[in-house]
Amino acid sequence: MNCMEKDFWDATMKEETTVKPEIANEIIRHLQGQWAFYNQMGMKDEAVRIGHLADELRVASGQKVQNK
Repeated sequence: MNCMEKDFWDATMKEETTVKPEIANEIIRHLQGQWAFYNQMGMKDEAVRIGHLADELRVASGQKVQNK
């Protein structure tokens, strides 16, 4: 790793790696529409996956998990 790459890496690692709750909630609202569609169509595996994705956003934004 050259010094420019190291500087870039160091700067990148100092940045916040979490998601703001309001951003996470906005994305989750979009996912909820997709979840409702999958659920209504009987596509349970896909609906479960959407729930897991939403929970990953909740964790990243410091919120409680809702799909256990």
